Amino acid sequence: MKLFVFVVGMFVALHAFAQGDPIRAAIDLVDQGRIDEGIAILKTVVASDPANTKAQYELGLAYAKKGDNASCIATLQPVADKEGSEQLIAMTNLASCLDSAGQPDKAIAMYQRALKLEPDDSSVLFNLAVTLAGQNKFNEARELLKRDTEKHPSHASGQLLLGYIFKAQRYNVPALFAYLHFLALEPASKRSPQAIAAVWQLLNFGVEKKDEKNTNITFDVSAPKDEGDYGSVALMMAMSSALREGEKNKKLTQMEKVQSQIATLISVFAGKEDNHHTDYTARVQRPFFTEMQEKKLIEPFVWHAFAVAKVDGSREWQEKHPADLERWVEWITPQLDKPHLMLGAPGK
Repeated sequence: MKLFVFVVGMFVALHAFAQGDPIRAAIDLVDQGRIDEGIAILKTVVASDPANTKAQYELGLAYAKKGDNASCIATLQPVADKEGSEQLIAMTNLASCLDSAGQPDKAIAMYQRALKLEPDDSSVLFNLAVTLAGQNKFNEARELLKRDTEKHPSHASGQLLLGYIFKAQRYNVPALFAYLHFLALEPASKRSPQAIAAVWQLLNFGVEKKDEKNTNITFDVSAPKDEGDYGSVALMMAMSSALREGEKNKKLTQMEKVQSQIATLISVFAGKEDNHHTDYTARVQRPFFTEMQEKKLIEPFVWHAFAVAKVDGSREWQEKHPADLERWVEWITPQLDKPHLMLGAPGK
């Protein structure tokens, strides 16, 4: 099979070259992992046509994929400085190469230049947030990710990183719903277990089971509230975790317990009186989960999102409820359009 794919890829590249499209041929070679061959073609094109910014950009991208950050920077800098269709994307990838080369301050400056060109570009907002988070500038990164995901709610990577930052800064309820939103968009990828583990930690935050009959709940009264006062939801989160393993639920599977708990939290969150609440989580997450609740899709969402964790009972539920899963897929599919992303953002 691998040989077949290789032969087909080589045929496509040769066909593009024969049709007088060396840039397309080079891109195909790079995509096949034959990066040096692609670079050789692109260098020839640039040498014969120095004004060809498309070839320059693709050459810089090929160097980035090879891990040659110095050549990437040298190649993309002129494209990033020249007005044209490749300028914004060249700026973003140049910043990525600068960051990978250990020059985060220059990378941040380049991303900020790119934002002046396109203030709401998802790729720029997200990649700049990644670089800032790497510098422990979580407040700045958080604001960029909020802007990104408010403009582009279907950006799964933005939701995932925002959940991580919210959690690190003790905004537990906003973190929970960012992670759940990510799992709605991307339930079965290599990153899904990471989000599920974070959800599990948040659900059990402050809950310590002492023995069969006694459970301690510690409520974080000093948690920050500048991202919204979700104390009532946080308290319900802790209480529902304490009750989840109680005698009343003894006969339920672990997945049934988790599904019931998340459904309760979404119900409390979606039903909270919030006419005056204008924080990010109220604006972005509440409409998403409120509609999910109104369409009676919370149950299939949870079973679908947590299937990758292989929690006890998940496969049996899916086999018994194909129509519910179909309704869920029909609702979420139109929301899965993802903005194009650049290199350099780990885990995109």
